[in-house]
Amino acid sequence: GRNMGIEIALERNFSGGYYYMFNTSIFESTYTPNNQITYPSILDNRLIANTIFGKEWQIGKKKGKSKILNINLSATYSGPRNYTPLDFDLIIEEGIFQTDYENPNSAQQSALWFIDASLVYNWNHPNYNMQLAFQVKNLLNQRPIIRQTFDIQSREIVNIYTSGFIPVLLWKVQF
Repeated sequence: GRNMGIEIALERNFSGGYYYMFNTSIFESTYTPNNQITYPSILDNRLIANTIFGKEWQIGKKKGKSKILNINLSATYSGPRNYTPLDFDLIIEEGIFQTDYENPNSAQQSALWFIDASLVYNWNHPNYNMQLAFQVKNLLNQRPIIRQTFDIQSREIVNIYTSGFIPVLLWKVQF
């Protein structure tokens, strides 16, 4: 295998109530099996970019008690991901379910955007801490293919996707 690329990062550590980070990788990922033909690897997205931002506000402070509100956002862009498609002809002609090994990683999924957001409220007391959080994972409902199967009745290849949009409500108490 061969991986070549460059990564760039910009970061601001938490200070003054906020932080951010941005990084991007531009790269090429290939491999050469025994047949001496070079193919793109499954991870050859060519470009991945991440950004994260958070802001915190302190809301009152009384004798060891404080309340803090946090907003956090993160976004990831991932270039098209390669995958090896199923060998449709072999499935139809011989009933053998396998990938098209003659054309590894010759198909691509669409590029993906993942955006997550959270709103967190903390109550800090001398003897315990409470946290109420609302998070939204995969705000844009992006659903990459995780595998493929074959539907015998319709005689079609069916894509199986990951979970999409996920809301999360959290209440935590720590003693």
